[in-house]
Amino acid sequence: MPKALLAGSALWLSAVALFLPANAEAACSGAGGSWTCTAGSTRGQVQTAIDEAADEAEIRFAPGSYDWSGGTLSLNNIDGITLRCEAPGGCVVFHDRDLIIKDNVVASSDKLHRISGFNFTGSSGTGTLWFLGHFDLTRVRVDHNTFNETSTSGCAVAVFLGAIDAAYVGNVY
Repeated sequence: MPKALLAGSALWLSAVALFLPANAEAACSGAGGSWTCTAGSTRGQVQTAIDEAADEAEIRFAPGSYDWSGGTLSLNNIDGITLRCEAPGGCVVFHDRDLIIKDNVVASSDKLHRISGFNFTGSSGTGTLWFLGHFDLTRVRVDHNTFNETSTSGCAVAVFLGAIDAAYVGNVY
């Protein structure tokens, strides 16, 4: 192949690479009780990991930015889960509505539901984190998170049974 054609192909490929989304390599992977998500993983990729994870699984998130706008993450189909940033405060999550929800608790559970180490930035209607149901979740833990956001209700976290990090400053309902 002529050198000019090779050089032109390399230039074209470099130009195309400039327009690829930054999170083209972002993904969640794992099995059973152990999962990881790279920085930039989408809300859809995270939801798939939650849906495929075993009860009481841990999903670890690499430090970086995440845009989870446009919908919610549902914990309704898993009994116990930990969503944890590997560097507390190092996972900045942008969102535009209530974000992490478990609002269909069909039976009492003593399995851990934990959200840890995130910096939530955005807005929510009722609460960025929402745990509510007809039965008790006796082990809800929300720790090492920062909430930089606005809410139409004035509430960032709505947890009806469980523990909130003592360093949390804000409204909890």
